[in-house]
Amino acid sequence: MAIHAHRNTADGGDLGRNLFLWQQPAFAGFRALRELDFHHLDLRQSDDRARLRRDVVQDVLDYVGPLAPGVYPVVITTSSFVDGVANVPCGPVVAQLRVGAAAVQPQTVDAIELYSASLDRYYLSVDATEASTLQATAGFVRTGQSFKVYTLNGSDGRGFPVYRFVSAALNAHFFTASYREYLVLLRTPEWQFELQPFEAGFPDTLTGECPDGLYRVYRLFDPRTGDHRWTIDAGLRAALLEQGWIAEGYGDLGVAMCSPPV
Repeated sequence: MAIHAHRNTADGGDLGRNLFLWQQPAFAGFRALRELDFHHLDLRQSDDRARLRRDVVQDVLDYVGPLAPGVYPVVITTSSFVDGVANVPCGPVVAQLRVGAAAVQPQTVDAIELYSASLDRYYLSVDATEASTLQATAGFVRTGQSFKVYTLNGSDGRGFPVYRFVSAALNAHFFTASYREYLVLLRTPEWQFELQPFEAGFPDTLTGECPDGLYRVYRLFDPRTGDHRWTIDAGLRAALLEQGWIAEGYGDLGVAMCSPPV
């Protein structure tokens, strides 16, 4: 369950993806992830007892919980620095968080990597029919690489939507779970937004670490062709770096998203 706060698109800020429900067996709580600016959380239970979290001034992952089953009013207040100077408050957002007695099992699917030798392009597909069609009619073959992702709207609040863009000029596709990158690409004429094919976990934007139980998805860029690859295979990542690929993403390792367990 995502609870959307004020979104400041003027400076590329992302204040709409800071708070969401993270459920595990016998655990339900909030996870707060800062991408830009400040946010402040005020969680009040129905008996008016408050759990007040500090202002978050660096990219951190924080938990509030576990929470007993019930309905929790949630108030989110944010402020945004414009041009690094003016502290502009955003209006508070009030929503209800419903915590059930048991976590809902998230739905996952394989993100399959395909490669076209004639195009020298890699592609990710979560659609078995699409993958088969590309292999049968467009000369793509499976590389043997894949990783788990959540189906769209199937993560039970554990994942973020992944945005897929296409560039006719580069004859390439690009996938990102970052709303900030999404905003940048929307303003880039070379790239056109296509759809949200799946959801994925999101790493800590300072360290690149993924939530417990999720695997790092590394993103690598080939400066010679302009293409990208995504993989959970640390060995493949190391081999690509030796070949001149460049790590992109969060943390020292370049983590772009997080893959749920098999």
